[in-house]
Amino acid sequence: MSGNCRVLLLDLDGPVIDVSRRYYSTHRRLTLRLGLTPAAFNDYWEAKRRGQKEVDLLKAYGATQPQIQRYSKMWLEAIEDPENLLLDRLQPGAADALR
Repeated sequence: MSGNCRVLLLDLDGPVIDVSRRYYSTHRRLTLRLGLTPAAFNDYWEAKRRGQKEVDLLKAYGATQPQIQRYSKMWLEAIEDPENLLLDRLQPGAADALR
């Protein structure tokens, strides 16, 4: 690389794009599909902010190991589905900061 090359690395999920609606919507849909009661939106995000893993959250709500395994597989298939991505929003001020 030459000395004139500039690189910008971004973590889009969170700092630039608010993914909270997509993540919660996916969590809610999958837990209901498995016959579980989903966490409330605020409880879900409070747990995520504390660093609680999805697996631990599911266990706290009574999920069995087979349900957790199925949830994990479905999560990977669903989280970046184009329909789900429509739930994302730009963080306030993100566009100005990137300019």
